[in-house]
Amino acid sequence: RFKSRYFVASISTDKSTWTPLTAKFLKRELLTAVRRHHGDFGIGSVQSSFAVKYYSEKTNNCIVRCPREFQEILRTTLQRVDVIKDSSCSISIKHEAGTIRSCQKALIKLNKKQLRQLIADAKPSERSKLTTSISLV
Repeated sequence: RFKSRYFVASISTDKSTWTPLTAKFLKRELLTAVRRHHGDFGIGSVQSSFAVKYYSEKTNNCIVRCPREFQEILRTTLQRVDVIKDSSCSISIKHEAGTIRSCQKALIKLNKKQLRQLIADAKPSERSKLTTSISLV
């Protein structure tokens, strides 16, 4: 059986210069970063089961899969990424697990936390609009 490791990562960006990504483009950029930081060995070992399983343009959160034996290569690469698509950014790992299901649960918790923070930071007039729009979903 092939063992994988899943990472929930959040991309922090400068909103003024950031352009939206797709999961396909993010995968290509991350593989380029693996090659830059770990060379041919890194790309060869991670590439076999590497995939961006989920990416949200709205929250800039993603779930990335790699082989369990080479999880350190991906972890260090994610922490070192500082530019994507000519825009400065940083990637922080929020959760790491052996199943995608546990990563989905962690991502739901993360999104709820971000939503509570958004509501807390909103002006009182906007706060009521946010809470009603959330209750409709």
